[in-house]
Amino acid sequence: VSCVVGCPYQGFVPPSEVARVAKLLLDAGCYEVSLGDTIGVGTPGSTLDMLQALGDHGVPIDRVAIHFHDTYGLALANIL
Repeated sequence: VSCVVGCPYQGFVPPSEVARVAKLLLDAGCYEVSLGDTIGVGTPGSTLDMLQALGDHGVPIDRVAIHFHDTYGLALANIL
């Protein structure tokens, strides 16, 4: 799933929408969902909000992969 915290067209991406799509994919049979900060605008705060939304929607964290671009130098901070 691309553009999980920010989109070049719509801007902010609600964490609940990311969680909804991730849950749908897992329910459809995917063994893992990879979430990407495609344009690199994620912050530790927006990342935490997204991860909390996943838990709130019943998405098992052990079935999630994350990928961050280092556009603004925050990729490492986002995964810590």
